[in-house]
Amino acid sequence: MNTPAGSSGPPVAALAGLAFAGMLAACSDFAIIANTNQYDSYTPGEWHGFDLPVFVQGNPFAVPQSETEQAVVNAMQGTTAGVPTRFVPATRGVSPAYRIVMVFTPPSSLDPYALCAARPEPPGAAFGAAPAARVELIAAFCRGDKAISTAEGTVPTTGGPDGAAFQRAITDFTISLLPMRNGSGRAGADVPNRRAESTGDGGA
Repeated sequence: MNTPAGSSGPPVAALAGLAFAGMLAACSDFAIIANTNQYDSYTPGEWHGFDLPVFVQGNPFAVPQSETEQAVVNAMQGTTAGVPTRFVPATRGVSPAYRIVMVFTPPSSLDPYALCAARPEPPGAAFGAAPAARVELIAAFCRGDKAISTAEGTVPTTGGPDGAAFQRAITDFTISLLPMRNGSGRAGADVPNRRAESTGDGGA
């Protein structure tokens, strides 16, 4: 590398490029959450006392779907501070009022708010494709047919479904999807419990 006369180091532009490359490398092992939204009616912890089934659509790994589903559920445990919650794989044929839907590599036209409109059946034991370095992920927390919280972004696949990078990314996605404050900035203790809305119009 040529440096100007009297210079004792590499050009500033080169240093900036190296720093940018380092930032990209650092981000490659974390979730990049581009967008999150909560309706004002979202109540932190309103599902308390119930398991939260997780529907996983798509499979970013060349492993059985059930392995990816279990890895996702494992990474979600312990993310709801102050609200003891057990995330579980969705049961085929069951339509719980509260549930989470996660879709890997979704079609570009798929809106996360549409994820709760249907009752998705968990897929079978098919293997996924060989993983890309990062995959798109959209997720929704559903109350009945309404999405009351959504998140969109990408996650790394380094190390496979049980690898630290993927596990950490799913944890971060879950924290963004189930924040401890709703869209109005109020904590769960400040908002009336809306469990009854799950059997009504959704309140969203």
